[in-house]
Amino acid sequence: MRQVVASGRLHRPSGPLGRRADTERSSAASRCVPTVSILKQTSQITQVPSVLLLYEMIVSALGQIAGLTSASLQRLPIEKPNRSAPTYSPRRWLVVMRTKDWFRQAEKDLQHAERAADGGDFEWACFAAQQAAEKAVKSLYQSIHVDALGHSVSRMLQELPSSLKAPQDLVERAKELDKHYVPSRYPNFHPEGAPMDYYTEAEARRALEGAGRILEFCRDKIPQDQLR
Repeated sequence: MRQVVASGRLHRPSGPLGRRADTERSSAASRCVPTVSILKQTSQITQVPSVLLLYEMIVSALGQIAGLTSASLQRLPIEKPNRSAPTYSPRRWLVVMRTKDWFRQAEKDLQHAERAADGGDFEWACFAAQQAAEKAVKSLYQSIHVDALGHSVSRMLQELPSSLKAPQDLVERAKELDKHYVPSRYPNFHPEGAPMDYYTEAEARRALEGAGRILEFCRDKIPQDQLR
């Protein structure tokens, strides 16, 4: 088929050749129509989903695997920390019972407190008395397979199970000992001077007496076979 180009434009030949060219172009166009239609349909089907839609699809699939729906996943409660929770660990089955070790050290600390008081180191006597009481109470917790945390003797006494509850007057004595945990050692807890300048023999003797009472209370509550 001959075609003539003039002035940059394509001209249709005249006569039978022109009619033949028209027929061939019409036939070619008709063959292209189904292909274009298929491409349009395919592009509509294969549209890429948005990131959010893809995320929701993944969450939904994971929820079904876990036996939950996507809605229930979104409604799961968020557990807030309980600031009034006990200071001891609730994982009782993980605790290796060391009742005897804690109580032996409590007795040793009390002996050290007595020697410190006799030697005039009243601040150290008060601190060692607090340590003796703390370790005795932790020994009591060990006897029930609980690992007590923290250093507040009064708080640990108050959080004991009802079968081991301490009398209120003993809790009050424990509060006195709690006050010796830090000020007996650090000067910056006093307006000036050092802890040794502030502690008196009367305070040391009272701390010793309070710690002794707490040790006796714990010894009476701990099964004797755990202390042998």
